[in-house]
Amino acid sequence: MATVLVVDDEPVILRLVESILSAAGYRVVAACGATAAEEALERCSERPAVILSDVVMPGTSGPTFAGRVVAAVPGLPVILMSEFGEQQMRRYAFDHGFGFLPKPLNRAELLKLVGELVPAPARTGGMAA
Repeated sequence: MATVLVVDDEPVILRLVESILSAAGYRVVAACGATAAEEALERCSERPAVILSDVVMPGTSGPTFAGRVVAAVPGLPVILMSEFGEQQMRRYAFDHGFGFLPKPLNRAELLKLVGELVPAPARTGGMAA
C-alpha cells in the first residue's frame, strides 16, 4: 500500500485529503504543518511514495519543507497545493520538478495527479462493514 504524506496547516483540508486518498486505497500520514511533517517522517517505518504539501503555512513554507525532503531523498515526488497565485505557483512547481494542485481541491484532479505519480493500490472486493 503506497503511503502519501499530506502536509497542511488547516485541519479541515487534512481531513478532506485524507478521506479522499484513504477511500482510494492509499495509506495517509497527515501532518499539521512542516514541523509535524518532519516529525512524522522520522517516525514513519516506510518512506512515503509522494508528499502533498500546502504552500503557505506558518513557520516553514511548503516549498522550503519539500526542498529539504527532496535534498535528503532525491526523486521523491512532491505536489504543492495553493489557493494563492495559481499561475506563479504552477510555474514555481514546474521549475522545481514538483506537481501542483490548485485549491479549492477537486477530488478527481487530486486522485489523477497522485495516481500519475503513484498508482492507486488495487482495491479488494468484499462487503462493507
